[in-house]
Amino acid sequence: MILFSRRRFVAILAAASLAAPLATAPVLANDNEPARTLVMDTAARLVALIQSDASRAQKESKFLSLMEETSEMSAIARTALGAPWRSMSSAQQERYDIAFRNYLAKNYVARFRDYTGEQLSYVRTTETQKGVYVETQVARQGGDAFEVVWRLKDFGGALKIVDIKAASLSLLATEREILTNLLDSKGGDFDAFISTLEGA
Repeated sequence: MILFSRRRFVAILAAASLAAPLATAPVLANDNEPARTLVMDTAARLVALIQSDASRAQKESKFLSLMEETSEMSAIARTALGAPWRSMSSAQQERYDIAFRNYLAKNYVARFRDYTGEQLSYVRTTETQKGVYVETQVARQGGDAFEVVWRLKDFGGALKIVDIKAASLSLLATEREILTNLLDSKGGDFDAFISTLEGA
């Protein structure tokens, strides 16, 4: 088991998630060891980073490296923005991708101070045509446990995290709302939108 707080878990793991519905009719259920290992190791490394004595800048750098290693960040960046991505020039897309990653790192590392600690445990793994779903559970002291489901997909022979749902909440949906509102506030000006994201 690994220690987490619900507030901390929901906040910081949004950086590694995509908004997608859970499959309701799995075609195969098993213990996919590579998927289980990726999820539990990622969670353990995240807790270790939160509890480390590294500076904030160092934590941001290490958090970004962890995201890039375990998640498909380019796909996450595209999904977070949605349809406007296709209207960007290639140069704007590249600039946005970098800005999005740095924004996530800064945003979630800033919340590390809220960490208190509760237990995350593995439940089971389910495979469908949409990917591999690793189900985990967080037990809260003095409160009801809640489910966290991680969706993984294969990219060139390597499993990557592409979605996380905590207590039925699609975590990256919040980021999509933030990005949509930010772009709207800039009148749809991609350069102004990206500049603001870079300074966030």
